[in-house]
Amino acid sequence: MQREATATLTFITGTDERLRIDSSGNVGIGTTTPSQKLEVAGKVLATGFMTPSDGRLKIHVTQLLNVLDKLEKVRGVSFEWKEATGRKEIGVVAQELSAVFPELVLRQPIKIILQSIMAG
Repeated sequence: MQREATATLTFITGTDERLRIDSSGNVGIGTTTPSQKLEVAGKVLATGFMTPSDGRLKIHVTQLLNVLDKLEKVRGVSFEWKEATGRKEIGVVAQELSAVFPELVLRQPIKIILQSIMAG
């Protein structure tokens, strides 16, 4: 463990940095420049992620119209990640989903990341 700079904390094993907490409180695992509260460069294994969907936590709830028509415009695809093991996966392309459901895609300066399909 070392303080690389004021308000930055890094964890090192051997000569490799493994974890960083920056001055904004962002935590990076496998990255030295975390841009989110938790950013992991690599695979994550978890027993679950919880996203609250309780109606008591929401305001201005309105019903979506013509949902099936919109869903038919979203192309389901099978693919392999460019930087992966060659395992086939299925999903959607964030740029295409954004055209129909922009609320489901989070845009970042470097890349477009699919935020959530089932959340909320």
